Amino acid sequence: MPRRRCSWFLVLALVAILLAPGTGGAWQDGTPAAQGYRGVDSPQGYRGAFADLVGEIDAFWSATFETAGAVYASPGVVVVDRPMETACGFVEPVPNAFYCPLDRTVYLVPQFLVDQEAAFGDYAPIAVLAHEWGHHVQALLGIRTATTKPMELQADCLLGVFTAHADESGLLDYGDFLEALTTSLEFGDPLGLPEDHPGAHGAPEERVKALTRGFGGGPVAGCALPLGEVAEPTDLPPPPELATGPDEANSLALPQPVAAYLPGVLPVEHAACFRIDETETPGFDEMVDRLAPAADAADRLVEWGWRESAYIVFSCDEPPRRGAGYVVVGLHHFAAGSAAQAALPYFAAARAAGTTLVPEEGPAVGDGAVLLSGSAVNGTEATLYATVGPVLIRVSAVSPAGDPRAEAEVVVRQIVSVMGSAEGPALGATAYLPGALLLPHRACFRVEEGLAFDLESLAATFPDPAATADWLREAGWQDGARLTFACDDPPAGGASWVQVSVHRFADPSGAQAAADRFAEGRASGSALRFVEPPTLGDYAVALNGPVDNGTEVSIYASHGPLLIRVTGVSPSGEPTADAEAVLGQVLAIAF
Repeated sequence: MPRRRCSWFLVLALVAILLAPGTGGAWQDGTPAAQGYRGVDSPQGYRGAFADLVGEIDAFWSATFETAGAVYASPGVVVVDRPMETACGFVEPVPNAFYCPLDRTVYLVPQFLVDQEAAFGDYAPIAVLAHEWGHHVQALLGIRTATTKPMELQADCLLGVFTAHADESGLLDYGDFLEALTTSLEFGDPLGLPEDHPGAHGAPEERVKALTRGFGGGPVAGCALPLGEVAEPTDLPPPPELATGPDEANSLALPQPVAAYLPGVLPVEHAACFRIDETETPGFDEMVDRLAPAADAADRLVEWGWRESAYIVFSCDEPPRRGAGYVVVGLHHFAAGSAAQAALPYFAAARAAGTTLVPEEGPAVGDGAVLLSGSAVNGTEATLYATVGPVLIRVSAVSPAGDPRAEAEVVVRQIVSVMGSAEGPALGATAYLPGALLLPHRACFRVEEGLAFDLESLAATFPDPAATADWLREAGWQDGARLTFACDDPPAGGASWVQVSVHRFADPSGAQAAADRFAEGRASGSALRFVEPPTLGDYAVALNGPVDNGTEVSIYASHGPLLIRVTGVSPSGEPTADAEAVLGQVLAIAF
């Protein structure tokens, strides 16, 4: 017991010191070198006794379950030393460790444990294993939540439970708990990450608190582990009352997959600060998991005729003082407008469950809307759900120091307007830029650059800037923007580089004249030649020819007052099909 009491005071001291800015180095200078789990007298160390370590963690949880009268089963443990298929997908031997609940197996790469030891000390790899074992405990008890963050924090808590057991058994050396805490601090989420972002683990301070709760409170009191019973999914809060959805006959038909309507640029003042961190098109099972703990999520999605979903995540490292630092956009396509309306309160309730978010009166946007807002550990979150025809839109904005409601609303309004259900002011050119390319190898692409033009910067891209600036004014040029996508390993004949530009003019005649003018400017001084254009848009011009990095195809097409330019470059073929497919995607959004 004396050893246990000393360790607990050490925990309190460590938490206070680790959370104080700028004190990490001073603490380490005064700390004796860690002796390692089991001490350095063991000739082989923890790697040599790997099987013993796995057995000890397993035996601890087996005994814990038995004491509580619960049934325990050991997980599988697989060393990933070659590419292999798992029940959770294909994995490669890159440094990592994870638990797969589908086959109840911990997968790990030995080098990852070595890297953790080098970075944080010799207890850190054991902390990694104990954390993944925590996920196995959750799987045995049927615990799942709507987002990953509560699961990860509970696994950190269960790591603390095992660490307390190791301490009581006399297996910890001085400094081991510090290593566990340092590991938790290092892998905390960045400031501004939405709490329901896929893969969120919790902020550094949250992870430390979770670990110490487990260390001091045990699995039940500290970690809220429902030992002795299978965890039942919690009830969702009652949905808000909404007006009846639009008639089936008025439902919006989508000419493109829903991912085509994800924005490529955000219509906010600090748009240039944002980068696209991630795009995702989750399948049915993934959507069911995201709606957990609702027990009837699968049945509801089938009932509503769920077809597809798509997400895009934007992040800004240095937002303005009250601006959003993270924005997540999700689009969900259902069989009809009435189905999307039925899904709206259900999705909103699932998002609010277990958080501080509360529904409040929101803006009148789309066919129906629900606004959630509340504090988060990383700032203030506003999540706005709205429907347009058969599509449910979700935009979450997180601001470290402000109120992001207005930013969430402006993004939703842009999507609603692009999808054509609402009259309103003319949209800017950025509204028509795609957030993802609907090409066979779209997963390969990343957004390399985003740029909004003013008249002078656009004119500077032409051989004759001064004359072009005058011409643009006369043609009624309003605004323009472009996105550049890059793929490092395209398939044979596929584009490795795609650039999409959209320019808005005062009327269709200006856009049509600009197709010729812009194409002539691109061809000037190059080996590109004019070729037969595709029958896309109101009017089109096409170029084809060799460039430094392969073969280029550029298509300029007008549609009403818009001029759309798509350039594709392939290192091993002619990317005409890819360029035409992307142009068709943008035109479908503009219709």
